Amino acid sequence: MTGQLATWMSLRRKPSRSRPRTPDLVRYQLRYAASVLAPLAAAGVRDLADVAPLQLRARPGVCA
Repeated sequence: MTGQLATWMSLRRKPSRSRPRTPDLVRYQLRYAASVLAPLAAAGVRDLADVAPLQLRARPGVCA
């Protein structure tokens, strides 16, 4: 997941069809994503493709 998050972060910083995000916003989004994904990583999930939306909804405390 680390490599996937690094790719996501670099894409968020670069201009595309939308304007590039500020470094502070990217850091905020990464902190939120880490708080959601850390318990999944601890449970053995190694690829973001393996995370189903239902898994995130089933963890309301994590996504709060």
